[in-house]
Amino acid sequence: MRAPLLGLSCALFSLPLAAATLSGRGHLEDGYHHDTTGASSSGHRVEALLESRISQGNWTLDSVLLGRYRSQYDDAGGKLEERMESDQDLRELYLTWAGDDWQWRLGQQQIAWGRGDYFRLVDVLNPLDLREFLLPYIDDYSLGRQTRPMAVVEVYGDSLEQQFVVAPRAKTTRYAPAGADFAIAGRPEGLVEDDEHERPDIGWRGKMLVDGTDLDFYLFDGLSPDPLYVVEEGQMVEQQRRRSLVGASFARPAGDWVVRGDLVHLFNEPLQTPEGADNVPKSAALLGLDLTRNEWTVNLQATVSHRHGAPDSLPRETGWEASAALLKDWSKQRLNAGILWLYNREVQSSHMVKANLGYRPWNQWYLEGGYIAFSGGQSTQYGQFDNRDRLYLQVRRDFSL
Repeated sequence: MRAPLLGLSCALFSLPLAAATLSGRGHLEDGYHHDTTGASSSGHRVEALLESRISQGNWTLDSVLLGRYRSQYDDAGGKLEERMESDQDLRELYLTWAGDDWQWRLGQQQIAWGRGDYFRLVDVLNPLDLREFLLPYIDDYSLGRQTRPMAVVEVYGDSLEQQFVVAPRAKTTRYAPAGADFAIAGRPEGLVEDDEHERPDIGWRGKMLVDGTDLDFYLFDGLSPDPLYVVEEGQMVEQQRRRSLVGASFARPAGDWVVRGDLVHLFNEPLQTPEGADNVPKSAALLGLDLTRNEWTVNLQATVSHRHGAPDSLPRETGWEASAALLKDWSKQRLNAGILWLYNREVQSSHMVKANLGYRPWNQWYLEGGYIAFSGGQSTQYGQFDNRDRLYLQVRRDFSL
């Protein structure tokens, strides 16, 4: 990472900054949560974010700085405190050159693929940071993806827009360490990493508009961010395996509604099994409906996935997920209330529900309170956090430069 940042810094200082345009925005947020089950720790969570852009002619330099502090871990000690108490990240720093019909971007960045809000069927380029599960960014996935060094070229034709991506450095999903509120029980830690499959990730997206329908097509070959655990020479090691996929997505207005969806086929999805590890073909589809009318917003989604030729040791070949969100605004959007339901079914059903009430007393201030609850079996996606139900209250101050 140091070499790309040094190169971008040199490029920045080579620009004629006296004629450059500087803009920026960000927010400061302080939140308090109280765990209603008594099984985990209550505390403050402070977040500061600054986005900046320097533009000069065809050149643009973008950056995102993010800092977080979590009070419940300030005396945790050892590795837990080091990994959970605070973050100070230069999340994004990339240089863009834009021409008339093409542009390139180089540096630390993220790319969002697909039409799903909570279900990442084709959104595969940036792994997630799940140390606090989905809670910090359930309304903004851009803060949940881990950024990574990428080279991106986009070419704009009359009927087809193309995007080419190369990401040289692999990253894995970031999980909570043992002892944290959202640690996954039984997940091995501190294992030797096997880099046998190391190769750059490469991706392509084609985008077109056909009779009022936005269509996107995807090709990807790269490492899965979710590690598998295998035994080699008598010891367990952590291994990333490659996966390749072809996918498509669409969005189209239908009266007051917007219909959208994703479709993907993975030729070799890495899969942890009771016997160790396997590669299994998998297909998945998502369908979503959105409605915004009279200060009401409705969002509905459903996904289905099927593993082809899965091992007999896996109890189910087909999985289901769904979400439903309802938001109501009053008083020119200064007061709002919302409820979100997430559902997952592999072997057993599990649920997550978030209900919130928000108020904006002034243009750049926002107050929100709410309740988050989990339910399901101990081995399910949401049920494993059944003892993490919480009340929360947060205040946010937005600003611009």
